[in-house]
Amino acid sequence: MSHQTRTDRRPAPGIARHGRLRRPSGVRTAALAIVVVAAVAVVSSGSVAAFAAWDLSRTVQANAVDISDGKAAPPSIGAIDGGANILLAGSDSRVGQGDAYGNPAEMAGNDHNDVTMLLHISEDHSRATVLSFPRDLLIDRPACQGKDGGPDVPAKRDSAFNLAMQDGGLPCVVRTVESITGLDIPYGGVVQFLGVKGIAAAIGGVPVCLANPIDDDHADIHLGAGPQVLQGDDVVGFVRTREGVSDGSDIGRISNQQVFLSALLRAVTSAGTLGNPAKVYGIARAVVEDMRLSTSLDDPTTIASLALTVKDIPLDRITFLQYPGFRVGQKVEPDTASAERMMALIADDADFALSPDRAANGVELPPGADAQPAPSATPGAGATPSADPSAPAVLPENVMGQTADAATCSNARR
Repeated sequence: MSHQTRTDRRPAPGIARHGRLRRPSGVRTAALAIVVVAAVAVVSSGSVAAFAAWDLSRTVQANAVDISDGKAAPPSIGAIDGGANILLAGSDSRVGQGDAYGNPAEMAGNDHNDVTMLLHISEDHSRATVLSFPRDLLIDRPACQGKDGGPDVPAKRDSAFNLAMQDGGLPCVVRTVESITGLDIPYGGVVQFLGVKGIAAAIGGVPVCLANPIDDDHADIHLGAGPQVLQGDDVVGFVRTREGVSDGSDIGRISNQQVFLSALLRAVTSAGTLGNPAKVYGIARAVVEDMRLSTSLDDPTTIASLALTVKDIPLDRITFLQYPGFRVGQKVEPDTASAERMMALIADDADFALSPDRAANGVELPPGADAQPAPSATPGAGATPSADPSAPAVLPENVMGQTADAATCSNARR
């Protein structure tokens, strides 16, 4: 299998691979944006415009000024071979984000991975899993290379998960998630507030459902119940809010974020978006302008190949999961037994299903919607696949989440 586990390939102690970050130059940024657009366009329509974009990408990447040479064939690209793991970290740094998200002076130096998601693409490209880690999860962080050339940081027991980036940047977050999951993670990126806001703006807003009103002064979001189209700073407020959803914990906020991401995926993959070149370009531009990428992703053909790999996975085969744990005050103790069972299924690319009533405490089904039918296997921490080889294994009850096709509603605090 190409998505090797950590036991297959172990780096030198304390050093995370594929972690070096580079802020893209204007030329590199343009090339990446064009390539992402081309990747979508090639598969969606095979249009002449896609080939023109490829030629422009080749020219821009070479830093040439002459774009009249159209003799070179477009690069030969395709989906990646085998599976892949990609880590996305959301930073709470206010650098370059303006003053809409708190006083930058008061938050100077903040750079925590307050949102961390691992995208796992199966070996046969038939399904994808997005695993979210609570920011307050208590973990044993491995030794990491120092941040920005600083001194190396030693391993630490019972460390708050979101300190990994503060201690050692994205490489340390990658190293930490590898140690927790046993998976090798060759790709990664960091996104800030404006990146999420920019993607939503590119598609004209993200439609979500609210079971009841959200009122959170801290995240500066105030929305009524019912259908809402999130735009502008409400997008950032919706994914940031803790006080406005469920029990006010980060676990509830993750559920709320999964409501948003599922809605975003449905909007991005709709015909109205993929058939609109301006929207597609806007998405690509928002991604590359407001993200810091690992050097393994600074090759345009790599981004294009990853885009082609995930593009045709059906929404009902994209599953959002939460890393299981138990709240202890404002901290989260890992549920090791459930996590090991979950990770074994993910690493083996097994067909799995969420247990009944799997929606977490930040999510409700829309009015009138039927609950998910119970799978054939009996759920529980030791759940095993059904004797029927065609039936999916059932995740432990403490593993919450939803599939991308499920139009769930945010469960705001009341």
